[in-house]
Amino acid sequence: MTTPDRTPTAPGPTARALPAVPAAPAAVVEGVDVDALSEAVRACPAVTDLSPGPFGAVATYLPGRRVTGIAVRTPDAGGAVQVEVHVVAAYGPTMATVAEQVHAVIAAQVPAATATVAIDDIATPS
Repeated sequence: MTTPDRTPTAPGPTARALPAVPAAPAAVVEGVDVDALSEAVRACPAVTDLSPGPFGAVATYLPGRRVTGIAVRTPDAGGAVQVEVHVVAAYGPTMATVAEQVHAVIAAQVPAATATVAIDDIATPS
């Protein structure tokens, strides 16, 4: 049996290092991690989703994207950060239960914030 000819070949193209991929832009506004707050609110049993509010006006704008349903307002001189959260409630729990759950999440994430919770809609069972 013969072995195939193993003639040396020219080396392939030189490998180059790829440029570093930039990290995702920080989602912290006025000390509020908007992405973490969004995930925590969505995890509430009485909440099905965040709501963009009337005309889609409730959002936090970040570089290249926006997080709908959460608005972080700059505090007045000496005041607390204001966080506004709009949600779609699950069918069944009382509105007070929904608000309590969302307020508890906001208090855990941003203890010094003044929070407003708006229930914009109720998801009906399918």
